[in-house]
Amino acid sequence: MIRSLDAYRYQLIDNIMASESETEVKRFISDAIKRLKANFVSIGIIFHFLDSVIDRIEEFESMDLDGLQMKIVKVAKAECKKQIRTLDFRRLD
Repeated sequence: MIRSLDAYRYQLIDNIMASESETEVKRFISDAIKRLKANFVSIGIIFHFLDSVIDRIEEFESMDLDGLQMKIVKVAKAECKKQIRTLDFRRLD
C-alpha cells in the first residue's frame, strides 16, 4: 500500500464518523478490508488494523454524540467485530 496503515485507519475512522447511514458504515469497513486483502496484507495485520479501529471508535462512546453518531459508533464497532470473526486465521502469513 502506498499510504501507511495508520493513515489508512485514520481515513477510515473519519469516513465512518462522517457517515449518514448504517449502510455507509458497513460499506466503508468492508471496502477497507477488501483493499487490504487485495494488497496482500496479512490476516494478522488486518486483525490488528480492525482491533485498532475498534479501540479508536470506543473513544467516541464517551463523547457527547447525537443519536445518529452514537448509532454509527455502535454499528462500526459491531461491523469491525464481525469482520474479525470472518478472518481466516489458518492463512496467517
